[in-house]
Formats: sequence, structure tokens, C-alpha cells
Amino acid sequence: MIRCLWNGSHSVWSEAATCQRKCQEPDTWNRGAEFTPKQSSYNPGDVVMWSCKEGYWPSVPQSTCTKLGTWSETVYCVEKCGEPVPRDVRAEFTPKQPSYKPGDSVTWSCPEGYRPSLANSTCTQSGSRSMWTPTAWCVGFCTLSGNWLQLMFTESLPTELDVGKMVQVSCRQEQFEWGSGWLQCVDRAGRPEWDTSHVRCIEKCRRPQWDPRLQVAPDRPFYSRNERVKLSCLDGSPPSLPVIYCARRDQDKQNVWAVGDGWSGWRHIEENVICADSPNITTGTPKITPTSISLSWSCTPSKSCLSISAMEVKCLLAGPQANPCRRPADSAGETLGGRAGTLTCSKLQPFTLYNVTISARYGATRSSPSAVLYTQLLRTNETVPGQPQIEPTDPSTGSLRWKQLLSCHGDILGYQLNITAWREYNGSFREARVVQVNASVAEYRPPRWRPGTNYTVTVQGLTAAGLGKASKYAFETEIADPDIPSAIRSLSIREVSQSGTAVLPLHPVPELHGPIQEYQIIVTVGSNGSGADDCLARDLQPFNASQGHKAYVAAVVPTHNLTGPMDFVLGDGVCREGYCNAPLQLGQNYTALVRVVSRWKQVEKASCVHYDFSVGSVSKEEPLSKAVALAVVVAVLVLLVAMAVLVLLSRRKRKKSKDHESNGTIPLRRSRAGASKLNTQILVPELLETLKRFRRAEMAAEEEAEEDTDLERPKAGCEAEYQKLISGLLHACDAGKEPCNQGKNRYKNIIPYDHARVVLQSAEPSSDYINASYVDSYRSPRYFIAAQGPLQGTVEDFWQMIWQEKTSVIVMLTDLVEQNKTKCKQYWPEQEQEYRDITVTLSNMRITTGFITRTFRLQKAGCPLPRLVEQLHYQLWPDHGVPRNPAQLLQLVEMVNKRVSEASGGPVVVHCSAGIGRTGTFVALDSLLKMARAEGKVDVFQCVQKLREQRVSMVQTKEQYAFLYEVLLEGLLCGNTGVPVENVCSHVDHLKALDPQTQTSRLTQEFKALQKFSELFQLSACREAEKPSNQPKNRKPTILPADRNRPILMSSLKLDGSPGYINAVFVSTYTEDDRVIVTQLPLKETVVDFWALLWDYTTYLEFWPSHGESTYGRFHVTLISEEPGAGFTVRTLAVANKQQAFLKPP
Repeated sequence: MIRCLWNGSHSVWSEAATCQRKCQEPDTWNRGAEFTPKQSSYNPGDVVMWSCKEGYWPSVPQSTCTKLGTWSETVYCVEKCGEPVPRDVRAEFTPKQPSYKPGDSVTWSCPEGYRPSLANSTCTQSGSRSMWTPTAWCVGFCTLSGNWLQLMFTESLPTELDVGKMVQVSCRQEQFEWGSGWLQCVDRAGRPEWDTSHVRCIEKCRRPQWDPRLQVAPDRPFYSRNERVKLSCLDGSPPSLPVIYCARRDQDKQNVWAVGDGWSGWRHIEENVICADSPNITTGTPKITPTSISLSWSCTPSKSCLSISAMEVKCLLAGPQANPCRRPADSAGETLGGRAGTLTCSKLQPFTLYNVTISARYGATRSSPSAVLYTQLLRTNETVPGQPQIEPTDPSTGSLRWKQLLSCHGDILGYQLNITAWREYNGSFREARVVQVNASVAEYRPPRWRPGTNYTVTVQGLTAAGLGKASKYAFETEIADPDIPSAIRSLSIREVSQSGTAVLPLHPVPELHGPIQEYQIIVTVGSNGSGADDCLARDLQPFNASQGHKAYVAAVVPTHNLTGPMDFVLGDGVCREGYCNAPLQLGQNYTALVRVVSRWKQVEKASCVHYDFSVGSVSKEEPLSKAVALAVVVAVLVLLVAMAVLVLLSRRKRKKSKDHESNGTIPLRRSRAGASKLNTQILVPELLETLKRFRRAEMAAEEEAEEDTDLERPKAGCEAEYQKLISGLLHACDAGKEPCNQGKNRYKNIIPYDHARVVLQSAEPSSDYINASYVDSYRSPRYFIAAQGPLQGTVEDFWQMIWQEKTSVIVMLTDLVEQNKTKCKQYWPEQEQEYRDITVTLSNMRITTGFITRTFRLQKAGCPLPRLVEQLHYQLWPDHGVPRNPAQLLQLVEMVNKRVSEASGGPVVVHCSAGIGRTGTFVALDSLLKMARAEGKVDVFQCVQKLREQRVSMVQTKEQYAFLYEVLLEGLLCGNTGVPVENVCSHVDHLKALDPQTQTSRLTQEFKALQKFSELFQLSACREAEKPSNQPKNRKPTILPADRNRPILMSSLKLDGSPGYINAVFVSTYTEDDRVIVTQLPLKETVVDFWALLWDYTTYLEFWPSHGESTYGRFHVTLISEEPGAGFTVRTLAVANKQQAFLKPP
């Protein structure tokens, strides 16, 4: 604006107006640079502020629009500095951040005995990048402080000298012969110290201290080489040597007292020079504790000891003490009485060297002459270390630090951390783990702290005496956004109705990151996108028709109302708790959000899953003509006929198909609708009746199928439940499909899911893969790792996983070779072998029938503490099959949990060949046994279903699924009845003892449990035995062989040519299937069948002719020999079949 002004003579304008150029939007000269505010144009003087993406920093903070219409500064994004890399692994820096701006500095520090070469490093800008000024390394130094009694320094020096520095020194003349040389500060085994090998001070001879009654002339503290000394005794008695002199010993160049002529020869005085009958102190074995030293002593000969006025014992610190472990200089001691006894120095410092001396005084006063009769250097024992000082966790890294302990109470061997996790809002959640690190480590950085979790961490130092006093640190992590499983995200809206409703699936979300408070149902009208903004919004309101097409909250479901999967009907028009579920409009697009809300201690977090859908419009139907109607009817009929043909072909194809094996194809399938809604929980007391019901249903289905041979046998009982399991690949498994990882899979279709796979810690992303998955047990996340049997090229990866996961127990459920096929590479050494930087040593092996226990010692390069790993190798489980003895598997499960409780560590690694069949069955059994004991119920279906969410096709066959039920029944009804051989006698006595409550023996109770358990197996088809033609061949009508267990007779055919029948069954032994045949005592009608059984199956002969030979139908039996033994008789028989032209050898 300009104004018209009067200048006294005429009017003028206040100023001349000009047009100034505006600035346009500034150019982003560098990708990633952003500015605010954003406008179409800017006036001169306007300022924009610059910002860059994470990890970058703008070269200038702002730019100004000039009068020329240009911007004052050219801006580009400068890359921030990452963490500085020290030139020495010992160097540490603070503060620690993910990135640093130009101008930021870090301060360097080093461990004790070292100082950083630089105090600071600074992040500096160089063009569009940032870099650190030179980083530091740790420089070792030696200190000149302390007591250098032997040496004098030739120059004034600082108190600290760097490694490599040299110091000129000379020996003290009053005590040592003249000499000079140098000291050098060196670094030995990571510890700076002085090298004194280049200087030697030869001490002069000290004044003799042999006998306190001796007098020396001249009397001085030290005597030079070749100097002579005369000896005499206070009591006038002659000394054992009257003259001695100081001589140089050639072998070690030390000055010693000698006797003889220095020119013609001399002898080193090794004995004590005494006045007649000098006293001598004899001691026993010292008893040492961390704070005391005790010695038994006696003085001999008694005549010499009588001349002693008093004897004193002292325990003096031996030499100067290092500064960090400064001990009080006070000495401990006592006055000894008599001529024998026990001396004790108490109140000593632990792990400290003391000089124990016994002195004799000749005279009544303390100034009387005295002599040291006994001296010995002894060190007190180690004790547990002190309490480490814990520093708070570093929020940026989550690391926990503590100050390293000094080795004042003993050598520090390492540190032990006991980490306990619990949650105030979830009483059932509790995790505990023990971590051990070596003495050089003062920081623990876990993979992650769980959100919304209370942690108590104790840190203890470790010496040879054990663990020291614990320091405790407690903290609570903040909750995080709820983790919605991918299975829930993959669901979709269904049953969208023209009436304005749709079915929204609701599933409870696990409280992994915090307590779930509620599920908000949000509907966005006219939207068909992600709904991310609506999910983040905190001020959404209930439905209001006047607001038009906006997002609204249709309902809020508290978490206690959503205990399992349920369907929520959108648009039912019902208002609940102030929220209205408004009807959906036809022809509209919608986005339904399930907002999962977690709140805890004034913190709220939320995650959403969204579902897009449309409600279609009603179309007007036009009346169809009769011709059109007829065409529709014909088309429907044709379609029905085609479907019937397809069904028939499908059934025939399924009859010809074989059971799926581990190396077959696993199709990718969607989850079956309703599988999670099945109520498959069974109370433990009802388990037997449930399995009997299953068995009856299966038998009825088999009979129905036999009656109609064209009908495929319907699925019933346990098999029907197995068929309802979700199978195939359920989640992404991209890592296992990578070309570089395909060779690491034993079977191309058995690969781990990405969300559950074990990721190896490796500098190269291509080397972090192993075919192994974390698997949960009951209330114990990641209790197991399910893995395939190692291949030749994955053995080293396997041991890396064992060390990384801190595994202490390996369960192996396969042999190396089965049915002439390699199932697993031998991944352990026969003695010792290196696998990359891990040395594995077989330290112990115990072999029993079908079971091998191996103990390995693992030592990783650079880690001082080894680890012990135990491998439990179970050899009696066939591939795709089940163990013949469930009790063995129950013992194995109990053994694994016992080992885990005794040696805290990481997950238990379980593997077979593919890591899904036998492995899945073992893991499921462990989880179900724990569930039964904790809740009094089991749920085999849901347990296996959850395992399949973590690893593909866990529990691979229907036989393994049925076996789970049977072994559960035995474990819960009969318990673990295995007894070590050495405990059999005591166990029998225990079984015979009466139970005080029931007044029955435990043996009776165990037998009743066995009878109860047998009820299940009595429900077996015996159709052949029940046939009218075979009923006379059964000695008792209630004892019949089951069809699946009986032998058939090929040497005794029926009239129709079918195999003959005998009342007998196969029985397995501990190690072999069907090793024994058990049969009834032959009837008159079954003797021929009995010999046919012997002929067909070469069983042990139990029936024979009493003399010579006999004929049984077509069989001719001859007694060859009979030899009596101690309590038994050996008979040799020859059996001939008249219808065949050869003799069965004896």
C-alpha cells in the first residue's frame, strides 16, 4: 500500500510501487528431501523448513524466498553416521544410538589396564554423506606406582607408561650388587604388565637368621660378595660353623652363605647353623578356609625348646597388594603355649597370600633376641564373589549392563543371569531362563524383551566357590500393538445378504503384547480400502444417520465375551451399550474393521484387521418363457449327471491312492471352515469311554464297508476326527523356497513357515536358513524346536543352532538308515570333531535296548565356558508308524522334562527324518500330558491343529494320531511304570505295601488299572473266530483272537481253498514285532491246525510224539533225540508233510 503525501508545495506518492517475483515450490534437489509448509507460491521472506527420511539430515534446516524469486539455500539430504566401528573390539563408546547427526560426538572408554587412543570421535559431513573422524583403539599401559624395592629409576617418569615403552633402571646398592638395565611394558594375554627380563639385581647375602642365639661380627643387614663373618653363641656354646662367607653360586648366579676357602673351594651351607641343640618346628597339613588358617605344630628337641621364653605366630600379608583389591595391612596372630598344639589365624581376607611365621624369643622382654623357626606361604581359599552393580537397561538397545567384579574373592569365572518374566494381568504366564556368560562380558542383549511384561533379572558372579550374592533389577516393558495372527487376517466376510446383513468372523487374539480389553467393530461406508486412518482414529462415534457416509462404531465386544471363535452379524439393526449396528445399504461398498484394543496402565495400543465387501442391488426379474424355463431344467439335469460321474471317478481314484508319505506332495489349502469350532475337549475320566466309542464306530464302519464292496469305507471315530484337521501349507514359507536354500531341505515340500522358522545368526542373509521351526508346548512358548534330520551340508548349521539356542537336550527319533534309505546324516563325532568354530566332544555314551544316551561337550572358539548337551536317541519308532511299546515313549517324555528342569537352557531340539511325523507326535504327547495334569482334560484335535500352524503336517498319519489317544490313555490311567533294574526288588516291596486309605496293595491297584486299560483293546473285530465253522476250535468262547493279530494257516486250507483258522495271536517282544505266537492248548479238533501253525511259522516245538514217531493228519513227526538238562529237556524232531516232497530240517 502507498499513500499520497503533501511535501509543502505539491502532493507526491510515499514510494514507487514495483512488482516483486514470488518463489515457486522449492525443487527437491535430493530425493527424500521434504519441506513444510507446502504452497503454490511464496512471498519474499517466506521460510520453508526441511526434513529428510530416517537416517538422513538436511544440509541446512531452512530456506528463505529472496526478492529475486529464488531460494536462498540449496538443500540436499546428508546421510547420518551409523554406529562408529572401533579399531579395537575392546573399545566401547557412549552414547549408543541407531544413527548420529553431523556434529554429534561419542566418548570412548576401555577396560581396566587400557585407555582409549582418542577421547572422542565426531560425526562430520562430507558432501551428501557423513563419516566419523578417526575412531579409537585401546592402548595398554603399565603403572610405576607400588613398591619397587630392588630398583631405582634413572629419570623422573610419569606414573603410567604405554605398552612398548621402556624405562632405564638400576639396582639399589645397599641391598643389591650394582647392575642396570631396563623394564618394558608389554601386553600378555590381554593384560599389560612389566617385562623384567632385561634387568637383574643380585641380592647380597642377608644377615644369617638360623639360630636366635647366634651373634655375627660384623653385624649388618647385608654382606657383599667374598665378605667373611664370624659366628658365636650367646650362651657361650660353640656354633656348628665358626666362620662363613658370602659366595656366588654358579648355577643361578645368586649370593649364598658358604663355608671353606674361596680360593681352594667352598660348600654352600644348606643346613642351619645352630648353637648346640637348636629347636625345630614340625607342622601338619594346614586347614584353610576363606578366612582362617590352622596348623598343628610341635617343637623338638625338648631340651632346646626349654630355652625359649615365648613363641609367637603371625600371618602377614605377603608383599604389596594390587590397588583394586587393597586389603587391610593388619596381621593376625597369637602367642603359643607349651611345646605343641594348634595355631589359628582368623579374620583373614579370602583368596589372599599370607606368610605364616613361628618365632622364638629368648628373653623376658619383647626386645630380647628372637629367631624365626618356621615360615610358609599359604593362600586362603576362594569364596563366592561380591554383588555386581547393575546399570539400568539401555532403551535404544534393550541391553542390560553391570560392572565387572574384581577377582578379590577368587578368580571370576563368569556371570549367571536368572531372568523371570511374568505379567500382572495374566497369572498363567511365567517364563524363566538362565543365561551364563564368561568373565569378560558385562552386557546382556536379549533378542527382544516381550512387550507388556514384568521382568526380574538377577546377576551373580561365579568363582570356583560358587555363585555370589545376586543383584536384582526389576522393570516392566510397555505394551505394544496386538499381534493379530495371519490365520485371522486371512478370513473374509461371508453370507452378504440382500437384507442388509453380512457375517463377520471374530476370533480371540492372543495376549502376546498386552491385555486385550475389547474388540471394536468399525464400519466405513462408501470405502473400499485399507481403512488405516480409521484404525488410528481415537474419536470414532456410534452410528448417526445424519452424518452421512462416515465411519462409525457398530459394536464393542469386551474380551471376556469372546472366549472362542464366533460370528458377528453386521447390519442386524440392534443397539448394544450405546452403539447401533445399523443395517447395511444395498449397492454400497463397505470396509469393516475389527479394531483389537489393548490397554494397560494408561497406555493404549490397537491393531486392526479389515474386510472389504459390497452389498449388491436388487434387480427386477422378468418372467421367463416356457422355453427358457425348459432349457434351464435341462441344463440343471445335465449338470447333475456330470457331477455324479465326477464323484464316482473321484472315489475310484481315492481307492487306488496310497497313504501320504513324508516325501509326497503337500497341496496348499485354505483353512477348512468350522475346524476351529469343533468341541473336541475330553475330560480325563471320560477318555477311556470316548476311545471305546471311537473304536465301536470304526468297527461298525468296517462292517458296513464289507457288506457293500462298492462303497468306500466311511471315516469314523478317530480317523474321522483326523480327516477334519487342516492340512497342507497354511502360511508363507518363502525362505525355504529360495534357490540358495532348496538344497538344505531333505524333502522339497517339508519346509518351515517364515513366522516360526529358526533364523541362524549370520552376517550373510543367505546363511541364516535351517529347516527347523519353533514349536510351543503347553503354556510354554517355543519349548521345542522341531527339525529335520541333518543333511551332509547342514551338519554345521545344526550345531550352530544348538549353540545359538542354548539347547541342552536333543531328542532323536529316527535311525540313520531305515528300510535301506538314509533318513539322517550322523551329525555327531565318534570322539571329537570341529564344526566351524564349535568343537564337539563325545564325553559319555550309554547303550540300552533300543535307546542310546550320548553326552556331548561343546566348546565355541572365544568362549571360556563349555556347554554340555545330552542326546536321547530312541531307535524303536518306525517311519510313518508308531512304537510298539507306548510305555517307552512315556518314559522318554518324562526323561526329557527332567533333564530340562535339571539343566536350564534353551528349547529342546526334536528331530526324526522330515521333522513332522514322529517329531509332531512326540511334541503333541508332551503338551497333552501337561494339559491333562493341569486342567484335567485333553484336546488332541486342537493341539495337533495348533502344531500344524507352526510346522507343516505335524502328526503326519492317522495311525500316529490314533496312537496319541492310546498312549495318553496309558499314561493317564496307568502312569509311568518303568523301573530301573537295580530298583526292582525295592519297587516290588513298594507295590506290595498297603495303601493306608484304601487298604489295598498298590500291586492290586496297578493290576486293576491294567484291566481297565485293556477294555479298549477288547473291542477288536473277531469275525473269523466267530464264524460257525470255527467256533468249535475255540477252547473258550470269550477268548478269541482279533482278526488283525491272528496268524493264518497256509498249510491247512479250508474246503473253499481259503486259509485255515487257529485260535492264536502274534505277540511282540521288547525289540521285535510279532516275535512270539501265543495259542491255546490244542483241542482234539485242532491238533492238525497246531502242526500247520508250526510248519508255517517255524515256532518253538512244544508238542511231540512220546516215543519214536507219530502221524498227525498229513504231518509225520519223528523224535530224533532227547537230552535232559538242568530243569529242562532238549528234544530234536523231524517234521514231514506227506503232500510235499521234502523234509523240514530238525
